[in-house]
Amino acid sequence: MATNLNKEQKLFVEEINNNILVSASAGSGKTTTMIEKLKKLILFNKVPVENLLVVTFTEAAASEMKQKLYVKLAEEIAAMDLPESEINYFYEQLFNISTADIGTLHSV
Repeated sequence: MATNLNKEQKLFVEEINNNILVSASAGSGKTTTMIEKLKKLILFNKVPVENLLVVTFTEAAASEMKQKLYVKLAEEIAAMDLPESEINYFYEQLFNISTADIGTLHSV
């Protein structure tokens, strides 16, 4: 379930082991791009949700990000042909999204 990302957004999603600052105006696709990055980390790099720290500016944005991450991850998992052992791992990651460290600077 690919999302249409521009060149810079794709670079961000693919980059691993480097610090990257994402700065863009409202409505430019920051949340969508971040969801794609998180999805890649969880599904393909096997980074557990509990190891992630995602900081946003508002509680509303953090809540929206958790909700969107859950939906996109669930869609991706359902579309993949996975062995039972991996399915259990990914469902555990879905369960952990509700308590993930996704929030504002003050809340995390």
